[in-house]
Amino acid sequence: MVPLLQARGIGHTDAVPFMLAVRAVKLPGEIALLRAAARMTEAAIEAGMQAARVGVTDKEVAAVVAAAMSAGGGYPRNVTVVGGLDSAFADAFARERPLAPGDLLRFDVGCNYYGYKSDLARTAVMRESTPLQQTRYEALRLGLKAEVDTARAGVTAGEIFEAGLQGITEAGFPSVRRHHLGHAIGMSVYEQPVITPGSTAVLQAGSTFCLETPYYEPGWGGMMCEDTVIVTETGFTLISSMDRSLRILTFRHPGLPSAELNERLVLAGVDVTVRQGNLRIAPHFYNDTGDIDRLLDALPA
Repeated sequence: MVPLLQARGIGHTDAVPFMLAVRAVKLPGEIALLRAAARMTEAAIEAGMQAARVGVTDKEVAAVVAAAMSAGGGYPRNVTVVGGLDSAFADAFARERPLAPGDLLRFDVGCNYYGYKSDLARTAVMRESTPLQQTRYEALRLGLKAEVDTARAGVTAGEIFEAGLQGITEAGFPSVRRHHLGHAIGMSVYEQPVITPGSTAVLQAGSTFCLETPYYEPGWGGMMCEDTVIVTETGFTLISSMDRSLRILTFRHPGLPSAELNERLVLAGVDVTVRQGNLRIAPHFYNDTGDIDRLLDALPA
């Protein structure tokens, strides 16, 4: 387009930098839309975690997440829900691959709500985590906390990056290498500035950011946590509020606490999986709560 204008002697001015600067500081109405988008995204991730069971596929969980965002009033924009070794690839698509015990399950999810975007991430593990999964995730969680705690007006994007990377390293995970640890968000998912090493871009009060600490290792898996903050003169206000801990996903029976149910099943030597909403206890299928209750009544006290 520009060469065509120039060929006709028509001058032009690039307004992108001006518009990005105008969009950097959000009005109260814009923040309200960002909050709403974040809330429905968190609800969708929670719905996905509730649906995720050993034997269920990534694609089935992703469908639950997308449906929950739609039900909340948002338009699903990014639904990265990947488990096992696929979790090591940042923008992988969910597949018809059943989740297995010990699999990482990474959620990196966002929606569009009246033109404003959300971008949140959490990680879970199926049934039981390994010490390495716990150690690495805790380092990423502490790195995100360091980023969030550093955020305030007057701080540079580079300083936030260094705080996050230092937090990860000091927590015992020095091998993490990242080109960015977050980005501004608003009408676009990636707005300026991006949280990159050495960036001199200064954060302004009223700007909104997604701060994140991802880690991807092919052959091992991927994990991340990501939150959205509003920058203030003295610090930050969190838009997102979902628990950042590494979630351990096990079958939940509506009438029993998860720990008690698991203990009773393990004592009985029962192997439990769930497939498309059905509790499978070999060699039979128990499809409703009444069947499960009858099974539990027969288990050792």
